[in-house]
Amino acid sequence: MDYIFILLTIYIASRQSLLFKNISSVSASPKYHLIVLIYTCLIALYLFYQQLSFLKIVSHKKTFLLISLLCALSLSISSLIIYKDNAHLASRIHVYTSLFPIVIIFLLQISILNLLKNKMMPLCIELIKRFMVYISLMTIILCTFACINGLSEIVTLIYIFSFNKKVRSIL
Repeated sequence: MDYIFILLTIYIASRQSLLFKNISSVSASPKYHLIVLIYTCLIALYLFYQQLSFLKIVSHKKTFLLISLLCALSLSISSLIIYKDNAHLASRIHVYTSLFPIVIIFLLQISILNLLKNKMMPLCIELIKRFMVYISLMTIILCTFACINGLSEIVTLIYIFSFNKKVRSIL
């Protein structure tokens, strides 16, 4: 399923420039808004579903579940907010509701690494190396293109899926 979402992300992000536009820009087009809305809601649900497998190892299950659910809701809400270049408030709300889930997912990943570090240090080291590669790629993309673009969204999704898959494989 990961590969289907990655291919779908590549397809949607490539409806405009992968290097200078992002999926939000594609969503602003009436032709693609409904497709992006459905895609975003599906990917939010899928990420939430993936997070559920981590309930086996976390101690505060209800808190983890609530945070994961808020991430999915925030990501879904972000896709509902269409704005033009001059809509400053809508733009900010969209950015925050899009960025919040990604930051929280990274924080949840750090907490998962913390839980696994005593039992599976080699796995933790591998996952930290993957994170460093991701950060390096994102730095290159942001320094080169000075924006969050379709390529950065694809790289982020691949990183999150690879982390989730690796951790799920040992649970």
